Amino acid sequence: MRQNGSEIHRLACPLHPDPANRWREPPGEGLPASSEYAAESGQKNHEFRFQGVPMSQRNRHDRPLKFAACAVAVVAAVGSSALASSSEASTINQIERYCTVSWRNAGIAQQDWSDCTQQALQELLERVSRNQLQAAVQNNESQERQELNRTVWRTIKRWQRAPRPAQLEESYVCGSCDTRQDAWDEVMRAARQHLSERQTRILKLTREGWQANEIATELRITPARVSDEKYKAIRKLRQQLDTTA
Repeated sequence: MRQNGSEIHRLACPLHPDPANRWREPPGEGLPASSEYAAESGQKNHEFRFQGVPMSQRNRHDRPLKFAACAVAVVAAVGSSALASSSEASTINQIERYCTVSWRNAGIAQQDWSDCTQQALQELLERVSRNQLQAAVQNNESQERQELNRTVWRTIKRWQRAPRPAQLEESYVCGSCDTRQDAWDEVMRAARQHLSERQTRILKLTREGWQANEIATELRITPARVSDEKYKAIRKLRQQLDTTA
């Protein structure tokens, strides 16, 4: 059933009414104020989890989708600023903040915000190329902005339809963790082929939650060298992923 635009906007956006009865976002949160969401897409309902099957079972020629999952895995492990250029990282950070406020206003449980954001990023990267992401932030009327709005809306509706609590833990959590692990395995395969042994280990330890000073002690190098090696590794890995996407 087609949803009323105001309802979609209220649920999925960090908005509040002004005296002119127009919807605006709170200053400093999310993206610039947007027009009402486009009508809900015709996509069929499906279980709240990362779309499709694990990467190991995907079509090997589906390179853009494979890159999207890998990008999410790297961002989750080492942070978006390490993966992207400064402008690209700023765009991703704005989208992440926009998603977080949207999840809060939609009543999504806080422990699910991170998974919802990763799912939304993966889905958005399937539909919008990385060099067009900035349009989703800067241009309220762009197709990319409408796609971001629809992605947020679909993610919210999937979370609302998901069975809880036991079935959610069994079907969604396990499924999404498996998908992220598959994506990370893909990243590590590329790392072993194109990075030095030390760079690969730095990425692995970072993903496991080690701080720079802890990694430095473990590898007997300085924290500054850890940061430098991580930056070089991510830059090299990003170039490789871009080439194969």
